[in-house]
Amino acid sequence: MNYLDIANAPVLWYACIPLVILVLAVVLLICRKTLNIARKAGISVRECRKAFRTGAISAIGPSFAVFIVMVGLMSAIGTPMSWMRLSVIGSADAELLHAGLGASAVGQNLGSDEYNAVGYIASIWAMSTLGISWLINIFLIPSANKIEAKIKHRDDKLLQVVSVSCMIGIMSYMTVQNVIVGWDMAAAAAGAISSQLCLTKLSEKKTWLKEYVLGISMIIGMAVGMAASGV
Repeated sequence: MNYLDIANAPVLWYACIPLVILVLAVVLLICRKTLNIARKAGISVRECRKAFRTGAISAIGPSFAVFIVMVGLMSAIGTPMSWMRLSVIGSADAELLHAGLGASAVGQNLGSDEYNAVGYIASIWAMSTLGISWLINIFLIPSANKIEAKIKHRDDKLLQVVSVSCMIGIMSYMTVQNVIVGWDMAAAAAGAISSQLCLTKLSEKKTWLKEYVLGISMIIGMAVGMAASGV
C-alpha cells in the first residue's frame, strides 16, 4: 500500500478538521476581543474595519509564500497533515525541516523513492513533537531572556554565532543526504542554493521579496532537477 493512500485517507481529514476549526475559533475570539478593546479606547468601527482590511491585504503576500512551500509539503506528507500543521504553526520552512529530520531518523529522505509509511510516520512524529517546543518556549521566555542577557553581557555576538551555526549544520546535513543520491538531486540543490543566494541579496533592496525567497528557490530547484533528470 502506498503511504500517500494513508496520508490522504478520509480518517486523517476527520482528525485534522477539529484542530483547524479550533484555530479559526481562536482567531474570531481575538478579533472580538480586539473590537471590545478598541471600543473602550474610543476607536470607531470604521477605523477598525480599515485596520482589519489593511492587515488582511498585507497578509496575502506572506500567506502566498507559505502556500508555495506548502505545495511541496503536501506532495510529501499528504494534504490533511500539511493543512493542519500550517494552520497551527504557520511556518512552512520549519515544518518542512521537521518532516525531513523525522525521515532521516529512520534512514530515509523526505520525498525520495524509498520514502514509505515508516518514514511518513517518523515525519509526523517529528513535526508533532518538535512543534511542542513552540508551546514550551512560551513558559521559558522569562528564563530565556535572563540567559540571553547573561550571554550578551559576556559576548553579544556569541548567541548569534551559535544559532546560525546550528541552522547551517542541520541544513547542510540534510542537503548532503539528498545530493549524494544522484546528479539530478545535486543539480536541484545547486539551483535552489544559487537562486536563494541571489534572491536574498536582491531582497535587501526589494524588502517585499523576503517572504517569497524560499518558495521561489524551491520552484527553481525543482525545475533544475527535472531538467537534469531529463523529465
